[in-house]
Amino acid sequence: MINFLRSFLKTKPAPTTFLRPIDLWRYLYPDMSENYLSDIMELCRSDGQEPEQNNHDILVVTGHFSRVLFDISNNTSSLFGMHPYIKAPYYEKFKIMDGLIIKEHAEAFIIITHPETECTLTFFAVDYVFKSALYKANSNLNIGLVGIARVIKIEEPLKMPKIELPNGQKINGFDHNFCSIMPTEVISVYNIFGKIISLEKKVLGQLSGYLMSIRVTPEIKISIFASAAVLKNELKVNDVISAQIALTGTTDI
Repeated sequence: MINFLRSFLKTKPAPTTFLRPIDLWRYLYPDMSENYLSDIMELCRSDGQEPEQNNHDILVVTGHFSRVLFDISNNTSSLFGMHPYIKAPYYEKFKIMDGLIIKEHAEAFIIITHPETECTLTFFAVDYVFKSALYKANSNLNIGLVGIARVIKIEEPLKMPKIELPNGQKINGFDHNFCSIMPTEVISVYNIFGKIISLEKKVLGQLSGYLMSIRVTPEIKISIFASAAVLKNELKVNDVISAQIALTGTTDI
């Protein structure tokens, strides 16, 4: 089964649609109004940190769970971009394969491969505005991955065919450790299945939900954040879940 999944990830046609960084907000707030820009700006109020400037005239205001980017070139200040920013609690080493740059020195999707497998993933780099040179210059980096859940559902463990024991008894088998991550037609959006390893309730300013960890392959563990607006049931450790996520990430440098 694992070898099949690895082959599937390699051979499935590449996604052809971009998820715009601003659309990540709809994963956190699926019922956001049509006036979503003003809603987002209200949610993106600074958490008290001083604004930071990168080396390319981009000023960044970091909130409890957000970053708002302003272009301050030519003595002006205009909105350049805004996206959720949820920092990963742990990091794993990946090979950097390529980058899909959306806005130079500000926003990009990064393509990575786990060094022990052939599983290739693409994530939106929420720290690219400060670390574009780092992503371009290094072939290996420690990456923390956080999937923002759009849909999340408690599932039964994967039911396997009947198993025959040495004494001849046949029983139904359940694989409690089965996990998977499947690409969709949208770049950086995946369907995942697996068991919750750890779970923590989070309140980030006006945003509340759960930050959980889950293995999506035997070698790769990611975090998933599900906002209260997305959750339909209470979650607990060892629950088996399926979810659709938009994958984001940061480096630890």
